[in-house]
Amino acid sequence: MADLTFDEIVREAQKLTPEQKAVLVPKLQVELAAERPRLTRERALAEWDAMRTSGESIDTDPLPNQFATSAMIEVSQEELDEYLRQIGKEWEEELDDYAPDH
Repeated sequence: MADLTFDEIVREAQKLTPEQKAVLVPKLQVELAAERPRLTRERALAEWDAMRTSGESIDTDPLPNQFATSAMIEVSQEELDEYLRQIGKEWEEELDDYAPDH
């Protein structure tokens, strides 16, 4: 096979029929996914540790209360619990609508 540049490959791929493109694209995506290393918890922690020990600046703004408003702070635990129960009940009712026996 002759050596082709990336631009030549793109030009040739553009000449493919829609059906051929529909086969080619997923094939390339599967190959790309197989080549990409998977992120695991261990790998993420190792990268974090390497960044931390290298002295690299890590933006670690705390998330708790970052989006809190004064209205949210005035809610009691009981009010919050009741609100969450209400949301759960609404979800259950909506899911019942999708049950196969309806």
